Amino acid sequence: MTFLPLKMEQKMTAQVVDFLKGNEAAALAARQINFHLMGYYPITPSTEIAEDLDETFSRGEHQIRMIPADGEHGDAGICYGAATGGGRVFNATSANGLLYAMEQLPVQSGTRFPMVLNVVTRSISGPLDIRGDHSDIMMALNAGWIILLARNPQAAYDMNLLAVRVGEHPDIRLPVMVAMDGFFTSHQKRRVSYFRDPQVVQEFIGQPRAPVSSLVPANPLTIGAYMNDPDLINNKYQLKLAMDSAECLLPQIFAEYGALRGHPMIVLEYDNQGYMNTGHQLSYATPLGHATATSHVGPRESGKGFHHKDTAQIMAATHVPYVFTGVEGLGTDLVSKGAKAQWYARNRGFVFGKVLSVCPLSWRYDERLGTKIAKAAVDCCFFPVYEVENGKTSINYNPENQGKRLPVSDWLGMMGKSRHLLKPEYAGVLREFEREVERRWKRLKAMHDHPVL
Repeated sequence: MTFLPLKMEQKMTAQVVDFLKGNEAAALAARQINFHLMGYYPITPSTEIAEDLDETFSRGEHQIRMIPADGEHGDAGICYGAATGGGRVFNATSANGLLYAMEQLPVQSGTRFPMVLNVVTRSISGPLDIRGDHSDIMMALNAGWIILLARNPQAAYDMNLLAVRVGEHPDIRLPVMVAMDGFFTSHQKRRVSYFRDPQVVQEFIGQPRAPVSSLVPANPLTIGAYMNDPDLINNKYQLKLAMDSAECLLPQIFAEYGALRGHPMIVLEYDNQGYMNTGHQLSYATPLGHATATSHVGPRESGKGFHHKDTAQIMAATHVPYVFTGVEGLGTDLVSKGAKAQWYARNRGFVFGKVLSVCPLSWRYDERLGTKIAKAAVDCCFFPVYEVENGKTSINYNPENQGKRLPVSDWLGMMGKSRHLLKPEYAGVLREFEREVERRWKRLKAMHDHPVL
C-alpha cells in the first residue's frame, strides 16, 4: 500500500484536517458516532478520552450518557448491561484497568454483544510503571474480542468508526478493542483528517439493530445461562465462526471505508490467486476448481468450490476516481497505469489497482514460463486488462480484436494447480469455469462500449 501527499482537488466527502492527539481523535470519533453510553473509570494514559467527552457533553456536542463507575470492573458491568439492552456502548482504559475489567470481557464476547473499548496501552504494574508497552493488550488476546491496532492518531479515528461497523455486522456481532500506544500515539499530535459532517459517519455505521434486548418486559430472556456440553462447546465454536467471519469481512469493510474517506492513497492488490502467508491456501482470489493446500483434488473434492471475487469491479462500484488492472506480462501498460494512479491519488483521491502476479511454486509450473502464463491469463479473457476512470470503463487490451484469444483450457493446462480440470471427470467444473469467464468478459465489453456503464 502506497501513501501519497495530501493534495485534494477532488469530489469527495467533505473533510477537515486538524492537528490532534490519539486520545482526541478517539474522542472525536466517539462524538460523531454518538454512542448511547460510556461507563468509565479514568486511568492514565487513556484519561483524556473521558475528560474530552465529558467536556464536549457539557457544551451539547453529543448525547453520550457518561456513567462514572467505582472501578474498571464496575464500568465493564455498566457497559455490558447497556449492550444487552441494545445500546451502542463505548469505553476506554489502560494497563491494570484492563486487567481489573478482564473478568467481564469473555462474558461479553461469549454472549455476542458488541461494544467498542479503546485500550491505550501501558505497562502493567508492578513495579509501578506508566510507560507505554503492550503487556496489557497481550493479556486480552484470548478474550474473544476483535483487536484493531491504531499506529497513529489518524488510525485511532478511523478504527473507532470501523469498530462499530465491524462489531455490529450480523455475521460477526463481537465486541471490538481499538488499541493505540500509550503516550506515543495517545499524547503526540499528528495531522488527522476527519469527516466534517457527522451524518456521514452515521450513514456509514448504520442504525444499531440488536437482535435481542434485555429491556423488553413482554419478552423476557436469560443472558449468559449456565451451559454443559454439547452447548458449551457449540458456543465456543460459534465464537470461532464469528472470528472467521470477521477475518473474511474486514478487508471488504476496510475497502468500503477507504473509498468513503478518499484518502490520497493507492491500494494495490497483489493477486497471486491464493493465501500465501504460510503456503498456498485458498482465498477469495482463488479461481473455481484450482487446487490449493486447503482445496485439494480427489474423489471427494475438485479444487476450490466457488468462483473468485472480482475485486476490481467491487471497487469500481464504490465510484472511486480510478480503478485499474494490470499484469506482469504487459509492462508498458502497467507502468502507464502506475503513473496515472499516482496522479489520481495526488489530485483526486483513492485509487485501487489489481495486478496479477504469477507464482511458480504454488501454481506448479516451470518458472521460465511465468510471463507466458500471465499473458495467457489475459489472452483467454480470464484476467482482462482494463481501467475505470471516473466511472468510464476502458479495455486496454482486447485479445479478440488482435486475433490472439486463447481457449480458457489452454491457460488452465499450463499449471499443475488447474491441469486436472481438463480430465473428463471434471468436465462440469470446466464448463462452469468457461461460462463464468465468458459472462464477465461480455459484461466488461458492454461497459466499454456503452457511454454510461
